Amino acid sequence: MDQVSVNSSEKTKTGLARKKVEELLDFLVSVQTPDDLARELERGVKFHWEGLRRKVRCGTDALHVNNPDLFSLIEKEKERIGNILASGETKNKRRAGRGDKISTKATVELRGAKRSIKKKDQELNEAHLTNIMLLEKIARLERELSQRVGSSS
Repeated sequence: MDQVSVNSSEKTKTGLARKKVEELLDFLVSVQTPDDLARELERGVKFHWEGLRRKVRCGTDALHVNNPDLFSLIEKEKERIGNILASGETKNKRRAGRGDKISTKATVELRGAKRSIKKKDQELNEAHLTNIMLLEKIARLERELSQRVGSSS
C-alpha cells in the first residue's frame, strides 16, 4: 500500500471518529430536562465516560486526544447533566422529607434489601474461602497419598 492510500484511510478513520464524537455531543445537548435524563437512564445509557463512549462506539483517543475542542464541550455538557441528576435527587429527598409515605416506605425496603444483599455477599465470600481451603487440603492429601503409594511400590 502506498503512502497516499495510507494517509487517506487515516483521514477517513479520523473523520469517522470525529463524527462519532460530534454525535455524542449532540446526544448530550439533547438531554435538557430531568424527564429526558430519566428516559435515557431507562434505556440503559450510562453517563460516565465508558458508558458514553460505548453509546457512540468511539475510542478513548477519538474522544480525549484527537478532538480536544469537542472534548471540552462534552465535559461541560456532562457536568450540566450531572447537575440535572443532582437536582432531581435533591427534589426526591425533599419529597420524602415531607412525609411521602410511599417514597419513605420504598426507601426503607431498599435499605433492607441492600443490607440483606451485603450479608449474603459476605456469606458467599466466606463459603468461597472455605471451598478454597478445602480444595487446597484435598490437593495436599492427594500429593501425600501419591508419594506414599509411589514410595511403597
